[in-house]
Amino acid sequence: MDSLIQPFKKRSNSFLISMAGIFLFVFLIVTDIYTCPFKLILGIPCPGCGMTRAFMALLQFRFADAWNLNILSIPVFFGILLVSGLLFYDRIFNTSYVEKLSKFNLNYVHFSLLLLITFISWITNFTRSI
Repeated sequence: MDSLIQPFKKRSNSFLISMAGIFLFVFLIVTDIYTCPFKLILGIPCPGCGMTRAFMALLQFRFADAWNLNILSIPVFFGILLVSGLLFYDRIFNTSYVEKLSKFNLNYVHFSLLLLITFISWITNFTRSI
């Protein structure tokens, strides 16, 4: 019996975590109280600085503004939409697409590419003084 309940619990936890993340994101946007701790402590922007404003621009279909605020905003935004959509699809149709995605192993080439893209974003944010 436990083997039948275990996958459901795993999906329920993923669903609840994603919903909590969405709620927190909306709360931070509406209240406008969030300040980047990296920038607050060190005085320089982090690779994610400007991401919230860029997400707001994307929600208003202002893609150029989003790109200017943070170059990572467009791929991250659509990645979040994709994973959220897959979570809902998995939940409704009892499939396991997100589980298959979680089994994807990053090798050193993938990790190096992600690190390079993040570094480029950081340098871009630093030069733009976001």
